[in-house]
Amino acid sequence: MTNAYAGFANQGLQYNTTTTKGINSKYDEKIYRASESSNRVISEQGAYLISNILSDNSARASIFGSSLNVYDAKTRAVKKVAVKTGTTDDSRDAWTIGYTPHMAIGVWVGNNDNTAMANGGSIMAGPIFTKAMGNILVGDSTEFAVPGGIVQRQVCADGSLAESEVKGKTRAEYFISTFLPTASCATKPVVETPVQKPDEKEADTDSPVETTMTFAGSPSSTAQLGTSVTFTASILPSTAQGTVTFKDGALTLGTAPVSGGDAAFTTSTLTLGSHQISAIFTPSTSSDFETSTSQLTYTITAAPSPNTPNNRQPQGSSRGN
Repeated sequence: MTNAYAGFANQGLQYNTTTTKGINSKYDEKIYRASESSNRVISEQGAYLISNILSDNSARASIFGSSLNVYDAKTRAVKKVAVKTGTTDDSRDAWTIGYTPHMAIGVWVGNNDNTAMANGGSIMAGPIFTKAMGNILVGDSTEFAVPGGIVQRQVCADGSLAESEVKGKTRAEYFISTFLPTASCATKPVVETPVQKPDEKEADTDSPVETTMTFAGSPSSTAQLGTSVTFTASILPSTAQGTVTFKDGALTLGTAPVSGGDAAFTTSTLTLGSHQISAIFTPSTSSDFETSTSQLTYTITAAPSPNTPNNRQPQGSSRGN
């Protein structure tokens, strides 16, 4: 049976089987050589189609999963191997037979007394076959050569010949060029033209980017008169370039450039009382970024008197020696 499948591997040529390839004498003289004769049992194109079907891992995945995939024992790459399983009644015989362009292997599993087994070909004989093939085919190319007279065409789900390739609606199949499907199917892709609603406007890709600002003082919210206070404005996105103007009500305190998304200004001139401090971001290019503002309330308190109890110096004492 293995030799029958070898006919597909040999591109349709069936060779006679032999158990002895040759015999040499002790003087290394050729005494016997088995004759290699073959008969064409199927066309080269027909043999290729069978090999292409049996080596399609994805086609059998719905039944066998990846259990019959052959992996290179060293690289773990998936090999192109044609595989066929078989099971007799009551699982008394389990077969897995397969081949590449250079090798055909058949594995039989069964009991000597012909009693039934628990499972069939893919489970019993399959693991032996895939492991043996994986070790034998290390580093070998196992692609089946496409002979002349074979063409690839797009077909629809029912197998009829498609007018063109349409993703999700057609698939590629191999055919003998003189035996193409006679039925055809229309597969022109549908091109949907987006309809713009009357109240919809196209996005203006040239509009300036909106900016946001967080604003804080250090020390936070309050400080004593004469203390240096630093106000920091953080701009998002941090790629925005420009300057920030710091104001105390209507009075401009100063300006600072934005660097890495931050701008800071330090002052010690704030007077006693509550102040409305604002920060105004002005972009370097108004077409790139929008202006943003933020404000906070900051309070300046009087410094403690030097004569208050908390600030009196302790009286020293001295002792004579």
